[in-house]
Amino acid sequence: MKLRTKLSLANLLVNLFFLLFAGFSVFYVVDKAVFNELDEHLVNHKQDLVQRFEKGEITLQTIREMGSIGSYEWIEFDQVSDSNAEPSVSFKTVEKARFKDQPVEKYRQLTSVIILDATPYRLTIYEEIGGWKSIAITIIITILVILFAWYIIVYFGYNLVLSQTLRPFFDTIEKLRGIRSDRDFEISFPEVSTTEFNELNSTLNTMLSELEDSFKKQKHFIQNASHELLTPLSIIRQKTDELLNKPLDEHTLVSLSNIQRTVIRLKKLSNALLLISRVENKHYSINENVSLSELIEKVHSELSDFLLNKNVSLKYDPNELKTIQGNTDLIHSVFYNVLQNAVYHTESDTEIAVQAALRGPTYHITVQDSGPGIPEEDLDQIFERFRRSSGNNGSGNHGLGLAIVKSICDLHSWDCYFEKGLNTGSCFHLEIPKVSLV
Repeated sequence: MKLRTKLSLANLLVNLFFLLFAGFSVFYVVDKAVFNELDEHLVNHKQDLVQRFEKGEITLQTIREMGSIGSYEWIEFDQVSDSNAEPSVSFKTVEKARFKDQPVEKYRQLTSVIILDATPYRLTIYEEIGGWKSIAITIIITILVILFAWYIIVYFGYNLVLSQTLRPFFDTIEKLRGIRSDRDFEISFPEVSTTEFNELNSTLNTMLSELEDSFKKQKHFIQNASHELLTPLSIIRQKTDELLNKPLDEHTLVSLSNIQRTVIRLKKLSNALLLISRVENKHYSINENVSLSELIEKVHSELSDFLLNKNVSLKYDPNELKTIQGNTDLIHSVFYNVLQNAVYHTESDTEIAVQAALRGPTYHITVQDSGPGIPEEDLDQIFERFRRSSGNNGSGNHGLGLAIVKSICDLHSWDCYFEKGLNTGSCFHLEIPKVSLV
């Protein structure tokens, strides 16, 4: 059901409920008012009789005869046997026939004790209700007609105002329907007077801007990936052509070795791209208990030959390394890539230090190397795909290791960044929320 229809239906039901409530209220109020007026009318009749009697215009006999001659609707007049009776007035509705040959009618009855010539009399005056009911019904119908007319005006007025109020919202929907490609992201949603719709438009503008930026990065990534893959494939093609035209000798074996290295590089690149894609599409469970001390010990063992070749030592305190929640293989990839990167860039005959400690709401891990450090201009882009440090060109590195680290940290909702070391080298920071600790 459309929003406008829902709001109109809600307005219809609310107003209908109000109309019914108002109708019953009007009926009660008018009916009460008519009976009050009728009672007051009867009281005036009584007072008129007493005043006329006191002025000598009528006698007791005249009062007794009034019921039969029709001066009033109906009067009964009798002396009270109790000489000490006090003046009083009471009202009630009765059904009686005025004469024996007449049908029973509804009357409003006033019963009052009055004192005439120091003698108490009971005066009963009847007023037929039918005429007063007709007046009440006429008043009620008139008021209901006015209420219904008011209801119709309010309903259509509300729908008119609703249409004007929701127009920016439907204009926004129409613009969103018109988006078919990244070229349509250049549209913008204007500011409107309604705060909520203005916030919606502002959010959509931000979202479209981010989507446009994401599409640009995706295109840039595809171009870079194509370029990176094209080079090893060209080398493979070239070396293969050479092999096809030469006998299998020592030079051929060298060429085969080059092909093997290139294919290995291509495989690593493909695997890295596949890993990033799977991580970003959340194909991994992150509910395992991972012992960081055991994991870093394993990475240390895997990098031992590399460390030995450069005479670099890896220093860490197993007692500082806690058990965290995440994916074992992915966290292994994080520390393998970071430590491999640190070993590659650090100076020979130095050390790499891994430290961990609780800092406020996070568990903070640092990896400090003693290399040349990362240039200031590269710190903000260090995690970008295919991004290499300005001093790392031609290293053979595909530039995806730190991009993998960033994707895995994002998957686990961790924060990671690099900064220049206190003295030399660079320092990798990993901030893990305390809630991830086991």
